[in-house]
Amino acid sequence: MNEIKVENLEQFHGIFKSYNYKFTIFRGVTREEYELIPRIGRIKNFNYTKKLELVDIEKDFLRNFKERAIPFLDRLPDNEWDWLAIAQHYRLPTRLL
Repeated sequence: MNEIKVENLEQFHGIFKSYNYKFTIFRGVTREEYELIPRIGRIKNFNYTKKLELVDIEKDFLRNFKERAIPFLDRLPDNEWDWLAIAQHYRLPTRLL
């Protein structure tokens, strides 16, 4: 299996678009039998003061992340997808797989 490392989403999209649809591209997990579920979907027994949908929990997480991350970033992300990618890199549970 060939491994390709990418530096940013733009590079990823360029590589992904160049593949024939018959090829399989996946994000690996440690065991074959694990389901591919985004980390936000694996939250169990989350003790929130009110019952929220996962999308609302993610929004709260991301809002708090943005408030705290800005001083540490070299540049501000261009859009919400970039914010999610950066937040996931720093282990924030997101919908990204």
